[in-house]
Amino acid sequence: MTEENLPRVLCLDDEQRVLEGLENQLCFEYQVESFTAGDQALARLDTPDAPHFDVIISDMRMPGMDGATFLKEAHQRTPDVVRILLTGHSDLDDAAAAVNKGHIYRFLQKPCDPDQLMSTVAAGVRQTALQRAEREILHGTLNGTVRLLVDVLGIVSPAAFRTIGDVRDMVMSATETLGLEVAWEIEAAASLYRLGAVTMPDDVVLKGLAGQALSGAEGEMFLKLGETSARFLDQIPRLSGVARIIRRAHEIRFGMLPKEGEDARAAWLVAAAEEIDMRVCSGKKWVRAKQSVCRSLRLPPELTAALTHHTETSQGGPQFVQIEDLTQGMTLDSDVLSKSGQPLVRKGTQVSPALIARLENFAANQGVQEPLQVRWSAEGALAAATAPA
Repeated sequence: MTEENLPRVLCLDDEQRVLEGLENQLCFEYQVESFTAGDQALARLDTPDAPHFDVIISDMRMPGMDGATFLKEAHQRTPDVVRILLTGHSDLDDAAAAVNKGHIYRFLQKPCDPDQLMSTVAAGVRQTALQRAEREILHGTLNGTVRLLVDVLGIVSPAAFRTIGDVRDMVMSATETLGLEVAWEIEAAASLYRLGAVTMPDDVVLKGLAGQALSGAEGEMFLKLGETSARFLDQIPRLSGVARIIRRAHEIRFGMLPKEGEDARAAWLVAAAEEIDMRVCSGKKWVRAKQSVCRSLRLPPELTAALTHHTETSQGGPQFVQIEDLTQGMTLDSDVLSKSGQPLVRKGTQVSPALIARLENFAANQGVQEPLQVRWSAEGALAAATAPA
């Protein structure tokens, strides 16, 4: 194995001689980076081009930031990476208490036996790889499930999910710009914020999204949309983070400012995108809608700057295609009508496999007016251009 492919270990200790001892033991099997202060090590983890470490080792008792505090901060930045705490005999009680605080994999007593150190680090590397693989599989499965659910919901409740692709695109573009973690949870929250709409009549959802007058009962129903969605997702343990973002976004929309943190920024983006989309549905220009929403929600400047409109990156003008030529990545640029003139799908709906199947069934049974007018998103055009022939 070449040096650049060796697992990476970050070591933190305020004593240089201890760091040199760790480096001497680990350097033949690992790439080692050493630091004498917790803030230096955290700065390294925060560096945009920082490598993916496989194990983090920290001494317990240090001036300034102690090991337990450092490992807690490291966990927030790199939750998949195994953390090992080095401690002296007199620190055992503190070390035991720190295991939960810092989500610590193991603690080793100083002076540490070299064989024990090597076996513990090797086990930590394997555990980190296992956790990363599990996360990738889990997130891939959940993402696919959420997207399929959104496609189906677009058929069950077309009024609510017609423009959900615009909301998701706004949020994900901002998420990428800001470099936010747990992007899959943020995407799911943007996609499923309107899940509760399946409990409402379509005409109520249409009027609510368009900013039209609602009766007392209708208004009360529509105002609970985000909270209803979060309650549904609360029942799925792996989607608890998604439910939390949706609930906080719902609170933001009704005047509650969130606490600082990653969830807060995610919730702010989802809330802002929802509000912008509602104003656009009511006939406002996107730029004006964004300006008024960002002011009313008191969106932080960096989040305001990160929100962009998907049409700013759209490719080309409208095209006319047959149903058999529809492709995921297109957006309908006009209503789809049956042969008798009945509206089937509204303008602005993003094309999905479920929508294509639905239109094929309509065409076979009732007939659909073709060709259909569509536009490509930038992402869809790129995917089509790079797809194998």
